Amino acid sequence: MIPIHKINLPSKILIGNGILNRTPELLIKLGYQNGNRSVFIVSGPKTNNIAGKIVRDSLEDADFHTHTMIVKEANMGYVNWTIDEIAQFKPDIILGIGGGKNIDIAKLSSHESNLPFISIPTTLAHDGVASPFVSLKGMEENFSITAQTPQAILADIPTLMQAPTRLIAAGIGDILSNLTAVLDWKLAHRIKNEYFGHYAALLSRMSAELLLNNHEKINPSNPESVRIVLEAIISSSMGMAVAGSSRPGSGAEHLFSHALERIIPQGIALHGEQCGIGTIMMMYLHNGNWKQIRDALKHVGAPITAKELRVKDDAIIQALTMANKVRDRFTILHTGLTREAAENLARSTGVID
Repeated sequence: MIPIHKINLPSKILIGNGILNRTPELLIKLGYQNGNRSVFIVSGPKTNNIAGKIVRDSLEDADFHTHTMIVKEANMGYVNWTIDEIAQFKPDIILGIGGGKNIDIAKLSSHESNLPFISIPTTLAHDGVASPFVSLKGMEENFSITAQTPQAILADIPTLMQAPTRLIAAGIGDILSNLTAVLDWKLAHRIKNEYFGHYAALLSRMSAELLLNNHEKINPSNPESVRIVLEAIISSSMGMAVAGSSRPGSGAEHLFSHALERIIPQGIALHGEQCGIGTIMMMYLHNGNWKQIRDALKHVGAPITAKELRVKDDAIIQALTMANKVRDRFTILHTGLTREAAENLARSTGVID
């Protein structure tokens, strides 16, 4: 018998200019009538000033009750604190406003509280904006776990354009990693008979190819470029939601990134930047066009070398040898790399000198 496969997708996605003030309208359309409805907002210190206050004021003007939780760090401690605050306030819905980590805290705390949440991104640094998966410091594992898909996504283009260009470049790196993630997924299907979802894989690969084929047109100061990256991120997240796992967007390149995070100090590099460099090397192992990926990342300003990533060459080599042990996921690295093989891979792709 075919097992039950549940797919949850956002019911509404709003993208445009000046739409933060339309949050009450969105909630009403979703069935949260104002008056006796309460909304719990999760945001960060900076993102609250950029977008959180606008959303809160618009909700209160529309007679919604609100409570704002400011999170300063992306860890399980803040998740548990947020869950306690939610239990006291007893809201009808949670809003995650900010970068991926703020949204991840809203996503996981709402899931644990059995409440829906809406994603309102202020940056596009990775595909957590719309995916059902969460990765935070302090979890039992340092890779993604399943939480829930946002009920809706509200994305204001001018707000996203205020983010540093480095964050958009990192987001592009995270999406391009779908190319090797799908190849790893196919490999696991052929060798391990692992479930492979053709439609989910198509969504994931299409998202990456949208950016790969249009990278020369992408300019973070151009609204249309930001919209292209946003739509690719949402499409990529939908692929994971359809698959019911992070497989369409997370393969050996993510294992490399997770391994690297165990070696280097926190905050040195961004997740999407690490995955971008990982994708260059894993595409080389898959005998694919790794140079095209490298050139695309270089054009959008993402790092393509250890030096640009601000890590030592040895950290890259060590992460490559550790990657296959990070989690039980079959990838091109399933047999592991010797230190010599890892060094040759990094040198062959120009990641290290």
